[in-house]
Amino acid sequence: MGQSESSLSESSLYTPLNKSRQEIRLLMILPSGDTVACLMKTVSLYDAPSFVALSYLWGDPSNRKEIEVNGQTISVTTNLVAALEHVGAVLGISPAQHNSPAELWVDAICINQSDVDERNYQVALMRSIFSSAACVFGWLGSGDDEMTLAIESLNLIGEALYNLGPAAEESARLEWIKNFPELCANDLGKENDNYVTGNRRWSAIAKLLISSYWERVWILQECVMAKRFLLMYSFRVITIQALIDISTWILSLETDGRKLIYSYGQHLGLAAFSFLQAGTQRFGPILRIYRIQNAINDDQNANNTLWDLTVYTHELVATRPEDYIYGLLGMMRIQIIPDYTKPLPDIYSEFVAEWLKYCQSPAQAGQYNELRFMRFAGVGLYSGCLGLPSWAPNYPEVPAKGSLPRLSVGPDKWEPYADYNVFTESIGTSSVSGQTLYAWGLRAQEVVKTFQLPTGEDMERFHSFLADYCQRHPCYITGLSPLRAVIQVLCCERSSKHEILSMLRIIDMLLFFFFTGEKFSPLLFQLAGLGKMPEIHTRDIIQKLYPECDEDVIQEALLLQQRGPHPDLMNYVRHSTYIVENWAIVETSCGYLGMAPKGTLKGDFVCILKGSNYPMILRKSGGFYIHVGTSYIEGFMEGEAIDLVKSNKSQVELFKIK
Repeated sequence: MGQSESSLSESSLYTPLNKSRQEIRLLMILPSGDTVACLMKTVSLYDAPSFVALSYLWGDPSNRKEIEVNGQTISVTTNLVAALEHVGAVLGISPAQHNSPAELWVDAICINQSDVDERNYQVALMRSIFSSAACVFGWLGSGDDEMTLAIESLNLIGEALYNLGPAAEESARLEWIKNFPELCANDLGKENDNYVTGNRRWSAIAKLLISSYWERVWILQECVMAKRFLLMYSFRVITIQALIDISTWILSLETDGRKLIYSYGQHLGLAAFSFLQAGTQRFGPILRIYRIQNAINDDQNANNTLWDLTVYTHELVATRPEDYIYGLLGMMRIQIIPDYTKPLPDIYSEFVAEWLKYCQSPAQAGQYNELRFMRFAGVGLYSGCLGLPSWAPNYPEVPAKGSLPRLSVGPDKWEPYADYNVFTESIGTSSVSGQTLYAWGLRAQEVVKTFQLPTGEDMERFHSFLADYCQRHPCYITGLSPLRAVIQVLCCERSSKHEILSMLRIIDMLLFFFFTGEKFSPLLFQLAGLGKMPEIHTRDIIQKLYPECDEDVIQEALLLQQRGPHPDLMNYVRHSTYIVENWAIVETSCGYLGMAPKGTLKGDFVCILKGSNYPMILRKSGGFYIHVGTSYIEGFMEGEAIDLVKSNKSQVELFKIK
């Protein structure tokens, strides 16, 4: 689905569809000359018609070409014309090759885009349409040799993994690469390059994986619901299953990072190592499809995980703000009827009300952080240009503004539970009435200071802030060293198990923030309790921050650090502009530090809400509250607020949030 194709509004081209019969329209691409020609007919899904569906980006609406449909000349985007030409050729030349019939469903043509009532009806059928299609072609485009190489390379890797088989020894999962020098060598002559551009095949794959195709809300549903999905660039294809197999193999490398580390320098070049080291992040769009498909196929837990789509999909984009909700309905199986005539705040309020209704159902009660949608809301981070309530998830702005930045590492990464055991079962549940959210919680702390994060050229100001804080709080309120507390705030997570990569992340972050000119800031030693040492040593930092670590763990951490900065650090540095522009460090009345939206003000409250695993920043406004945003407050992330209740320092109350 995409922007309206106004030129397809000819009334003679479209006759009304019978909703009771689940009717849709299909195209048959005809042999023709320079102009694509199609016949369009109406069929009922009840009759199980044989057809394929097209998944594609509509493209630039101003860049158009003409085609013929039922003898009428209409104008569509050039990207759609290219897709019809290539898919039509595949279906016409060798339809048996892909087990695909010759009739095609294309949203821009088969739906009367000028008829809002028909669009509402067809959007509700998206799940049925894509799950009924014999095959879905995902069109990426044509004309770029690098993208063609990416498909070739992925097919090569997929075939090699298939030949290994599921029973292959774990060591063989990486050993096989040395049989393909073109995947190992830095064949572009950039021996000192820390990224994938040193190898032409990994560089091409990286380019394919960041294609805007994967960013669209509707594309996700189309990939997930398809019986068989073929990704197509020009006339080269690869199945989505092959991509999933590759991504799960890369996921296994993250589970046991030693396999990757020890192969580096033996047969893996720097470019291949760099790609695979951050592989799960690069294959994020494919892993998203994989996880949602697993949820759909798991009848017992399907609805549980599918409701988590708001977490999986918050980085995606859509043309219409309504589609951030309607584009997920086919996968979430919720009882919302698409209606593009409704005011936007009503659509989002209805969505949240249905979410809360599901979470509070007898079968799901207590299994969800029911207020998790508030992570993507708040006036401190997102604008109010859409007119949404402050608590409503502002999905249209999330791709640009993001959410609370975290540097997650490994399959056992730490997760917060701010409300854990804080509230009794007798406390009521959250609800939506109109555009007001009612939520139970308590005020944990008041914000007394905010500090805008500095740019790289302004680190002295950051050092001054920390020096002032250390003078007032030589020991953090929870007993941590001030340095460890600061780093955990900057990372927005903690590593209670002291996992090696988490330690390295913290150490790399420390070195990044405290290196000035050609030496480290003296404040570094003060914060870490290292004294006045003439030079810095990783071992000293580990032992000060993690005194419980044994020698074996320290030795492995030192070995891994020799391989260079962890990719999570590089990711953090690359996104430092985003963090500086949107987030701030806050200090509370009792000396707690945290990360909060830049729009947080002195006098705002750190609140623990029932059903939220993160502390929320709320602002008092007359008889109600405004949601400012999600926060990470070191010392209030694992249910510590229960102490406030037990000591009567805070009372549970019902927050009325507008």
